[in-house]
Amino acid sequence: MRNRIVLSVVSATIITVLTACGGRLTTATKTGGGSSTAAPSSTSMGSPRPASSHASPLASSSPHPEQEGTTSSPATKPVSHRSAASSVRFGPVASQDSTYTISIDPDGTTFTIAFSNIQAGVGDVALDPSYRPTFALTLPLTDGARNSTVTFYASGYAFVTKGATARLIFSVNGHTVVKNFSAGWDDEYIQQLKLPAIPASECQLSLDLEVDQVPGSPDGTAQIGVSSIDGNIK
Repeated sequence: MRNRIVLSVVSATIITVLTACGGRLTTATKTGGGSSTAAPSSTSMGSPRPASSHASPLASSSPHPEQEGTTSSPATKPVSHRSAASSVRFGPVASQDSTYTISIDPDGTTFTIAFSNIQAGVGDVALDPSYRPTFALTLPLTDGARNSTVTFYASGYAFVTKGATARLIFSVNGHTVVKNFSAGWDDEYIQQLKLPAIPASECQLSLDLEVDQVPGSPDGTAQIGVSSIDGNIK
C-alpha cells in the first residue's frame, strides 16, 4: 500500500510538471505566432513600393495625352484660318471728299460714314449754302463665301410742322426704303436696310432728302438731315 501511495504521488507530480511545461510551450508557440503575424505587417508597410512602381507607368503614359494635344492643335488653326478667309469683308474706299469721313474697322466687318452737311429744309429754316440733300458712294466687298448678310443703318434727325412733309430715300444696289415724316415729328431716326453680302461685288449707296410744303400752307416748315451711315457684315 505504501508503495502504491508513493507511486501515485510521483505520478501526480510528473503530470503536474509536464502540464506546466506544456503550458509554457503553448505560450511560446502563441508568442511566435504573434511575431509571424507582425512579419506580414512589415510587408504591408512595404506596400507603397509596389504602388510607386505602378505610378511610374502612369507617369510614363502622361506624354501620350500631350502628343494627342500636340497632334490636335495644328488641326484647329487651319479651320479658323479658312473661316476667316471665307468671310466677306468691306474693302477700302477709292475716293473721298471733305463732306464726309469714313472709317472701316481693321477686321473689315463694320464701317461708319459721318456727314456734316447732308441736310434739306423748307419754310422757316436757314440752311448753310454748302448743305446738300443727296449723297452717293461705292463701297466694295471682298471675295468670300455666300453666307453673310450686310446691314446698313441711316441715322439722322427730322423736324416737321403742320403744312409740311419730309422724306428720306435710302438705296443700296437698287433696293430702296422710304421713310416719311409727317407733321409733328421732332426726333431722331434710324432707317435699316439689309441685303445679302455678295462676294467680290460693290455696294452702291445713295441718299436723297426731300422736303415740301403742303399746297396752301406757306408757313409749313420741315428740316431733315443724315448724320451717319453705319454698316456691318454678319
